[in-house]
Parts: sequence; structure tokens; C-alpha cells
Amino acid sequence: MIKLGPEKAVYSVLLPEVKKILTESIGEYYIHTADKDRLDKFRCDTIDKFRYWVKDIIDLTEFKHAYPVNGATGTIEQWLLDNPGNILQLPGEYGWAKVQRPWIGDINKPLETAYISNPFSATGSFHNSHKNIKIPTLLDCAFVGSTEKKRIEITPNIKSIAFSFSKGFSVNLFRTGFMFSKEPVPALEMWLGFNYYNYASMNVADKIMNNFSIDYIYNKFRPTQLEICEENNLLPSDCVFLATSTDPKYDHYKRGDGTNRICLSREYERRGLGTFNLSNL
Repeated sequence: MIKLGPEKAVYSVLLPEVKKILTESIGEYYIHTADKDRLDKFRCDTIDKFRYWVKDIIDLTEFKHAYPVNGATGTIEQWLLDNPGNILQLPGEYGWAKVQRPWIGDINKPLETAYISNPFSATGSFHNSHKNIKIPTLLDCAFVGSTEKKRIEITPNIKSIAFSFSKGFSVNLFRTGFMFSKEPVPALEMWLGFNYYNYASMNVADKIMNNFSIDYIYNKFRPTQLEICEENNLLPSDCVFLATSTDPKYDHYKRGDGTNRICLSREYERRGLGTFNLSNL
């Protein structure tokens, strides 16, 4: 019998190899914000490193403007501030935009922008739905880092992209992420002018990229994911922490599109592949 938790969220697991690099010093981040040259260089170098790290999945060449943010959710919040109108999003999507703006989807309001996750939040798998959208779109790539190197096509409607290290490497509490944009984001440009970004979380990103490839987590977990899915008649997701099913016994995990999205991380823990308990590392 597969071990599942009560939570409907997607969790990765704590890994000893990630703990090792983060319990060492994550950087000399007790420095003054006036040390502009040093801070600017570190930020730009880390963002350039990220562009290269993720290049086999997504080409960020067109997105000249990049900002450290508090995970993918930080990108969504800034994008909502800059785009106050009605939003197109798919059923089963990550719910933060709907929490902030409950009237999303009101048929009496014109759709002005779109929010799409790829890999898709409801399944953890890659898709091409964004290719059919003509209005400006925020693409949420939070699951990148827990998948194989599978290409995401950049279509003209995509104006901004969100990334996070949380889903792949379980560094949720560091709030480590990036927003990439084709156009400057005025509020974040001013923010960078004062060096008001999370320097410690940038060090976390730098450490991870220096030690692990973009598909490290996928390669580590994929064989066990396939075993679990075969044993329990589940459909493996492109995200190795997820599986899906139409079996009613998993209806507790149903998303807005009808998908039963099942997080496998408790089962990974049971099989000795990662943990939820820091004392076990």
C-alpha cells in the first residue's frame, strides 16, 4: 500500500547532499547594501549562471530583465500588481492568483492577460496550452528542477517567466526564485537600485547550481517513481514528485480540472529516499 500524506500540496523531500552544501556557509551576506559593485556583480553572475543552467529546457535570451524574487509566488504577486485586469487561467491551476483576485474568470470582464504553469500545476507534466493564447502571458515554471530536460517553446505571448528552487530541492523556506521579463519591471528596477533583494537566497541558488544539474533530481527519483506507479496503477508525472490517477479512492487529491494529483514524497521517505524529518539526515 502506497504511503500518502493528508496534504494536497506538492512537496519534495529533504536530501543529505543538499543539506551538506547549505549547512556550510551560504555566503558572506552580512554586508552593506551600499556595497553596490559587489552586490550587482554577484546578482548578475548568478542570474547568468541560471540562464545557462536551465538552457536545455527554456531559452531565456529574449528575457533581458531578471530579478531575484521570493520564489515563483513572488513573481506572481508582482505580476498581479502590474496587471490589474481579468486573467485567463486553466482549471486546476496553482491557486495563488485566484486567492489574490477572487473574481478571476468573471465572464463580464474582458480577459487581458493569462497565467499558465508549465509543467502544469494540476499534473506536473509539460503541455503546449500556452501556444494557443494571444494575450500577454505569465509562464510559471516552478516545477522545472524536478523534471527531465524537455524543451518548453517560447511563444510571442509569453512576456514574463517565473522560476523557483522549492519544488526540486526543498529549499522552500529560503524563498529562492527568479522573475524573467521581456520588459523592465519598474518596481523591481527601483528595488535593485537599492539592492533590496534576498542576498542569502541568491547564495542558496548559487550553491545548488554549482553542485547539481537541472535534471539531478529527476535522474535521482525517476526509477523509483516508475516503480511506485507500476505497483499502484498510477500515471507518472513529468515532475518526479507527482503521479495522477482517475481512481475515486484518490479523490481527496482532486484538482479543479478533475485530476487526482498525488504527491509521492511520503512514499519516497518510506523507501529511504529522502525524508521529511531533519533529524534523519
